[in-house]
Amino acid sequence: MFVFGTLNAVGTADEPIVFTSETRWQGIRILNPFDNSVIVNGIIEKVNGTALDINRGLLNLSDSIVRSSTQGIRVRSNGATIVYNEIYSNDIGVLGGGEMSFNLSGNTIRDNVVGISIDGPLGTLTFSGNNIVHNVGANLEVTGVGDSIVDAFSNWWGTADAVLVEGTIRHQFDYASLPLVVYEPVATAPILDVR
Repeated sequence: MFVFGTLNAVGTADEPIVFTSETRWQGIRILNPFDNSVIVNGIIEKVNGTALDINRGLLNLSDSIVRSSTQGIRVRSNGATIVYNEIYSNDIGVLGGGEMSFNLSGNTIRDNVVGISIDGPLGTLTFSGNNIVHNVGANLEVTGVGDSIVDAFSNWWGTADAVLVEGTIRHQFDYASLPLVVYEPVATAPILDVR
């Protein structure tokens, strides 16, 4: 689904809007940089590729499920808001990087191969207040080179032990050429929906 206009998909908790297919499909690509698309109480699943590709567009995604896809959410434009979602059972839960700035908070990102992958961040990228747990390859990985920083403090990583958290993150402490992830202070308990 290519969105050159505005997507307004607002469901309810009891009746979410479901984007799926009996066979694998290619997902949703947001391409309009002028109007803000919205997905609330949606389910996006079973995508062979990227379930939700925010590519040159603006999107507010909340209270939704993104699951069972190659990539859950890919952010390639500034200004996306991704809050209070369940992102699970993907190869990569959330993929972002470059100069992209987006709001990622209040989400549960779990049971993916990689929870969050940040590719070559430029400048400082900040996200906090998420549950990032049980991702089998890494909860968070950064790639690329440079002196950039990913601020990932106040997230719940499945433990409050910073040494154990470090073991779930791939960054400058593993390879000196990688960007640095600042993950302390860590949350001491799972993040609850405090809206």
